[in-house]
Amino acid sequence: MSRRKKLSTSVQELIVRARVGDREALSELLRYYEPYLKRVVRTNMGPALRRAHETADVLQEVMLVASSRFQQFHGVDEDELLTWLRTLVARKAVDMARFLSRAKRNPGENVAIERLDAATEKGEYPEIPADQTSPSRAAARRELQLKLAEALEQLPDDEADVVWMRHIEEMSFEAIGKRLGMGRNAVRALWVRALRRLRDHLPELL
Repeated sequence: MSRRKKLSTSVQELIVRARVGDREALSELLRYYEPYLKRVVRTNMGPALRRAHETADVLQEVMLVASSRFQQFHGVDEDELLTWLRTLVARKAVDMARFLSRAKRNPGENVAIERLDAATEKGEYPEIPADQTSPSRAAARRELQLKLAEALEQLPDDEADVVWMRHIEEMSFEAIGKRLGMGRNAVRALWVRALRRLRDHLPELL
């Protein structure tokens, strides 16, 4: 399955243009990575946040933050851009969890955001490292992630979430179940169902 969106020029050139204020270049970049960002947003939201917030609203807020703060991004390539965008999502998840905890006066309810460590309790935010493998392998992995994010747009969100967490986040069925608020067997059933839909399109992953 090929990716539907095509860039008008290279990622590096669009980054340069966006950094100096080219709004069209920035808009093209963010639209291109929107399916990927949607999956990252959903991966960072535990059961409590999923009940309190619509994914589309959170994604839109992250896109707006990325747009308003793009001049703070100092990277030059796709790997650095995706790392920066994932960090924005993680920060947004921390802020939402804290706000929801205060609103409910129950700080323990949102522990399901598993990517966050104890440092966030001190007001620090996680910086997500880039892929440390060889440049060629890292590029192939990024391409596969983007292809999968595009393909998962055709599936129900619960199935798409399980595939993403299993194959990209490399989480166990038990960990996925905790994140989604369901049992291990239910998670595995969703995974099997999703693989049947995707296997012919993404054999390199599945």
